[in-house]
Amino acid sequence: MPLSLLFLAFLAVLLPLYFLLPRRIQWLILLVGSIVFYAFSGWQNLCVLIALTILTYTFGRMLGRSIDRQNDTLEQHRADGSWDKPTRKAFRDRCVTRRKWLLAAAVAADLSLLIFFKYTAFFVRTWNDLTGLGARVPSLLLPLGLSYVTFSAISYLIDVSRGQQSCEKNPLRFALFTFYFPQMWQGPINRYGELAPTLFAPHSFDGPRVIRGALRALWGGVKKLVIADTTAIAVTAIMQSPADFGGTGVILLVLLYSVQIYADFTGGMDVCLGVSSALGIDLYENFDRPFGSSSLAEYWRRWHRSMSRFFTDYVFYPLSVSRFSQKLSRLSRHLPLWIATLVTWALTGLWHGAGWNFVVWGLCNGFFMLISQELRPLRRRLGERFPRAASSRYLHALCCVGTFCTVGLFRTLDVYRGVGLTFSLWGKLFTPTAWEGLLDGALWSALDMNVAQWVLVALGVLLMWAVSRRTPRVGDTNGTSLGERLVRRPLLCAIVCALMVVAIVVFGRYGLGYDAMDFIYGQY
Repeated sequence: MPLSLLFLAFLAVLLPLYFLLPRRIQWLILLVGSIVFYAFSGWQNLCVLIALTILTYTFGRMLGRSIDRQNDTLEQHRADGSWDKPTRKAFRDRCVTRRKWLLAAAVAADLSLLIFFKYTAFFVRTWNDLTGLGARVPSLLLPLGLSYVTFSAISYLIDVSRGQQSCEKNPLRFALFTFYFPQMWQGPINRYGELAPTLFAPHSFDGPRVIRGALRALWGGVKKLVIADTTAIAVTAIMQSPADFGGTGVILLVLLYSVQIYADFTGGMDVCLGVSSALGIDLYENFDRPFGSSSLAEYWRRWHRSMSRFFTDYVFYPLSVSRFSQKLSRLSRHLPLWIATLVTWALTGLWHGAGWNFVVWGLCNGFFMLISQELRPLRRRLGERFPRAASSRYLHALCCVGTFCTVGLFRTLDVYRGVGLTFSLWGKLFTPTAWEGLLDGALWSALDMNVAQWVLVALGVLLMWAVSRRTPRVGDTNGTSLGERLVRRPLLCAIVCALMVVAIVVFGRYGLGYDAMDFIYGQY
């Protein structure tokens, strides 16, 4: 539905209603509009999201009541002095234990829906491979946005359980949190405490803000429909014939698939954040110039930031400080970090897709970051011995290139899917024929792209780089975005908008089987 004419018609109806009707019911208009939006993906999908909303709201209320009862009881006994300190501590510990079991049941209930739709086929295929049985593999479609909404719901439950977030008592307000339509196709993974203040606040019509949102959404459309989908032609050709391209195909994928997934994912996020910004609602920024990262750990702090934050806060930290980790630390102080990192990244990979290739992809990232962590003291000593070299911008640029290539190499597991096939093709990278193949004209013609399309992709990459350089870093309050500068110049802004519309209409990929909802990260 995003980037389609139907979606534009939906916005054309929603925006006037949102700003013209009384501001006190704006959130209700958004709720109705979001339900209508989601209903277009199918009534079955709508029922699944309603079930998830009811489960999360109910468990959230139960967790909230548990905390309130605990606080009321402690306050009562503190006032009359009937409990001493050990008794209060024992009571508090019992309440915390009960709440942990309740939270575990709540998280399991939410995850059960995601596991059923996303991983049932994966489990059946794995069972067939292990046993040799021919059990029928079910064909289940993952409801739109279920992965992102499920993680947002889990973050809400954990925050309520920790006392970091009060539970929402109004079921309709909570429903808007889960149904809010701009987050549906690619996230971000929102947190209730961050989104609620702006989601439920009244918003007056702000012309410059609406224009900035439209500019960003249009730019996202250019990145997705023009750059990403054009690059996808070559990526698909390599994916369909991996043996024909050999190690040369891996080299090309490191470059081309990185361009495609960046333009596709950031393009979708630009549409999401642009539409939401036009409504007056700011969502979490999911990208912060990731290809300017000099290490893999830094890259994942700047790429898909809401996902990285979720796994860090709700998986890595709890694992690394758990009682089990404390026992392991007696054997080696490194074990808690290693196990927490590998478990976190295995789950991150499994979240990205229901396949062993994604698990291996996650473990590759985890292993590489652990190696980098262990080498940190050596790098520090080298930096102290050679301070000028350590602070050199050329070394930083080299590290950025190395990070880009490492990330791109790991991502070929996403393209080839077969783990054994991918590893065998990685081995061919070190053969002379892999690099000589880059000069083979027949190989380039097999990529199914003409000269004009290659020029289009090259210009698109340069344009994305230029726009990224003019975009302030996340958290930089002193910088001025390119959209804000354009809004101050109406004529130039109109020209830029017209050029982006023309680019989408003329160069956008509307080929056979094109699906406006088919974002790469939409399947995650």
